[in-house]
Amino acid sequence: MGSRNTSMKLPSSAKSDNSRATQLQQRPPTYEGSTQNVMEKYKKQVQQAKTPEDLLGPLLSGMSIYEKRKLLEDAPDAVFKKDRDSTQITLNLETQLEDANYDELAQRVVYRYHLLNAGYNRDWFKEFIKLDVTIRWIVQRRTWCEQKAKALQIRQRDMSSPDLSRLQAYEEQIKSLNSRYWDTHRKQWVESEKLWSLSGRRALIRQRKHTDWYLSGVRGEDCAKRGGLLWT
Repeated sequence: MGSRNTSMKLPSSAKSDNSRATQLQQRPPTYEGSTQNVMEKYKKQVQQAKTPEDLLGPLLSGMSIYEKRKLLEDAPDAVFKKDRDSTQITLNLETQLEDANYDELAQRVVYRYHLLNAGYNRDWFKEFIKLDVTIRWIVQRRTWCEQKAKALQIRQRDMSSPDLSRLQAYEEQIKSLNSRYWDTHRKQWVESEKLWSLSGRRALIRQRKHTDWYLSGVRGEDCAKRGGLLWT
């Protein structure tokens, strides 16, 4: 008897399925898929964290700032509980985040710590926020007055009597706002000396290190266009 070929041929449909499976295996993972996998890994790491230092890796990773905010929100309260050297460890975490230009995350760390360890009397903070709001309004109103005065000064030679009166009114208002600014600033300095919370003081110092903290470009410009009205 002649030799028989015992090998079995796969149906064309099976070959097609195998080909698609091979292509899927060779296809690189999508950005969304990779990000999701990394996020899940860091999420588990954060949920199992026991000290502030355990958060450092995820917070300094390549994840987006939005994902890092979520990770910080999901961190267990126990991480921020005041216990022996935890205050210094929390401060170290804040400092390392700040050194890496993650000031916002450092502020969120100190906020979590403060909520869990500071007292619940918020009267000081309410007063300080009122002074902050006043200073922001003064600066924004002054910006608006300065813009109006500058527009009038450009055509000063041909200025009518009503325009001249308006210019003088703007200049007087600018002087008044300058005086009010420094008076409010002194009150705020006095209030800052009353701050007993170390975490609150750290947050305040970190915020004030940015010279334009009270007037971002976008908000200031928008507010000036609306006549110096305080945004809500």
